Amino acid sequence: MIKALPVILLILAICTNGCKAKKSLAKTPEPAIITKVEPVIEAPKVEIKPAPKTEPPVGVSFSPNPVKETVMLSFHSSNAAKGLVKIFDLLGNEVHNSIMDVREGMNSIGVSMEKLKSGIYVIEAYSGSKKLGIKRITKE
Repeated sequence: MIKALPVILLILAICTNGCKAKKSLAKTPEPAIITKVEPVIEAPKVEIKPAPKTEPPVGVSFSPNPVKETVMLSFHSSNAAKGLVKIFDLLGNEVHNSIMDVREGMNSIGVSMEKLKSGIYVIEAYSGSKKLGIKRITKE
């Protein structure tokens, strides 16, 4: 740092003697008032197409769980058909089945479990040949 000091002093001496620096700062201009705004970038034209018609997802909800008497099955069907509900114990033995009428649209169907002993069961639901879902249910 000591060796660089004479160079800095030399530059300062040259600048103060030979530089034509303005001693007063230039006055800043007043801000301009914008009266008209024109878009700089044009937004691209986007064509909006309707979403393709799709079937609602296949699936069934079973409630309540655990169940005391009747379990409710809720599901959507794209067409009317015969439905089937099968109930199995944990050994895989079919302990109940029932046929139901499925209508097009939303369905909510009750299945009685009051004749079954307390325990854990597996319920499968079908609409026509389409398997809607399978769920483990606890019977109190």
